[in-house]
Amino acid sequence: AAVVMVYINAVNGLINAFHPVLALANGLSLSQIGILSSIRSLASSWVRLGSGVLFRWLDADRLTTPLIVLGTAAVVIVPAVAWSFWLQIPIFVAVGLARGLLRVSGSAMAFDAARQSQGAGGATNGAAGMTSAIIQSGLDIGKLAGPVLAGLVAQLAGVAQTFVILPVALALVYSLVRIALAPRRAAGSRLG
Repeated sequence: AAVVMVYINAVNGLINAFHPVLALANGLSLSQIGILSSIRSLASSWVRLGSGVLFRWLDADRLTTPLIVLGTAAVVIVPAVAWSFWLQIPIFVAVGLARGLLRVSGSAMAFDAARQSQGAGGATNGAAGMTSAIIQSGLDIGKLAGPVLAGLVAQLAGVAQTFVILPVALALVYSLVRIALAPRRAAGSRLG
């Protein structure tokens, strides 16, 4: 869950720092850039409000990987359509939806894991507080690292390529962490 939070804010940092540069270089106006940013925020906020119903039917853990794929794919497409305000609208909606749902699914995964740990003889005192601290730390690390990593990649590979390299690299890190933790999760589910 912490890696999901790092992913969310690192990708957000990339978009906040470098989408205006990319968009201006491709002829978008400042107002169009602002509208796209607001669309992404609106989609992210709106979907979180309705996500409780979604997560009654779908397991947060199973939804997280497809959401990371959706968010990554949408960001990767941005440079290809950076010249078009209208083509970027559905992309920014997709990025916002993925971001909003990932915040909820990541939190749900963390609290489910804490609950399972308590059931398997884990510590009960402060589990919710510790879980919340880990989630927030992931968000903070992503917020700090995202613009720096994006800047380094942009310096080495170019701004447009950063929209491909960084989200894919972050999605791979998430995948590797998931693979590494799979035996542990399976053992925990057998105990619970």
